[in-house]
Amino acid sequence: MAAPTSGSRKRSRVGSSASSLVRRVRPRLTTSSQGEHDAPHSEAQLANTHLEHLCLLDVFAHPHTLRNTGIICTIGPASQSVSVMKKLIDAGMCIARLNFSHGEHAYHKQTIENVRAANKEMPDKYIAIALDTKGPEIRTGLLEGGGAAEISLKTGDVLTLSINEKYKDCGTGSLIYVDYKNIIKVVKPGEKVFVDDGLISLKVTDKTDTTLITVVQNGGNLGSRKGVNLPGIVVDLPALSDKDKKDLAFGVENKVDMVFASFIRKAQDVHDVRAELGEKGKNLKIISKVH
Repeated sequence: MAAPTSGSRKRSRVGSSASSLVRRVRPRLTTSSQGEHDAPHSEAQLANTHLEHLCLLDVFAHPHTLRNTGIICTIGPASQSVSVMKKLIDAGMCIARLNFSHGEHAYHKQTIENVRAANKEMPDKYIAIALDTKGPEIRTGLLEGGGAAEISLKTGDVLTLSINEKYKDCGTGSLIYVDYKNIIKVVKPGEKVFVDDGLISLKVTDKTDTTLITVVQNGGNLGSRKGVNLPGIVVDLPALSDKDKKDLAFGVENKVDMVFASFIRKAQDVHDVRAELGEKGKNLKIISKVH
């Protein structure tokens, strides 16, 4: 009988190791006892190889405080309560994001208090609070008929965008107001303008001293006071609006942990945010949302 070759001995060892690994992993995938998963990845920590480590990671284990991937949750009305917040923390949330594009300071203060109350009941976790600034923005004016009015725009329709304030509160299906005075200077014929988070797409065909003449490329229903985006166009809006400055002061006062700074285009914008935070906010982290 021929002696086993080195290759067959190697395959035998690999096969034996793999079989042993399968026997160790399979029970973990069928168990449902919560107590068995309190020590996160205890078996994986003792693995001899990278493959074995990956196979022994426990999908049911509670997330450890220090993880390679952070989970950021935007807190809204449906998730503001302490009970829901605790569920989010238990599921792995490590940063609670407060969107300052919406809500008054009283609402955000309550959210901060609820995050800290939930965190206090789960002392083995640390949850950071992030203030996401609204940033400067360009918006359309009001339509005829008030804030609830809408106009229907179809592909091929001609729509005029005007910076003349006499149209600020009386937009129609053929002409609407835009509150960015320099839009006439920075946008050229052939370029695009997006309205209402990109729902409405317009192509500029011509312009005058106070208007942009556009053709609707992607239509839809458009309401009042909708956001306007100028893709690929350099605009001269400041990094911080007056509202942003008030929101940052609120964040410093309420000891948030970090700022998600919107509409950052250059290094000076970050310096401006840091200066606005002042001495009391010198330890706040700034995460730049590059425009």
